[in-house]
Amino acid sequence: MWFSPPGSFDTLDVDRSNTLAAPLSSVSTDPCDGCGKPVKIAGGIANLWSFSGDRTGGVTLEFEADGTEHFLCFDCIERIPEDPTAADVEAIPPADESA
Repeated sequence: MWFSPPGSFDTLDVDRSNTLAAPLSSVSTDPCDGCGKPVKIAGGIANLWSFSGDRTGGVTLEFEADGTEHFLCFDCIERIPEDPTAADVEAIPPADESA
């Protein structure tokens, strides 16, 4: 005969009403280092079960002039000069002012 004492795993009642879970999304976002607006980042674990073909809205660039790295949206990439530096990224106006 099998005996399960009270509180064992067979009878354990777990209250999961207070658990926090992030909403599932097909893409995650990171802020653009230039304008600050949220930029879609497709792929990775967020897209593991999605075949929707989401596209990334920016890329990380390493500037040869000063060796810094910056994640920029495509709009900000078009605003920086040919050989950019960190100062050029800092000069990009915030998203709400750049429109």
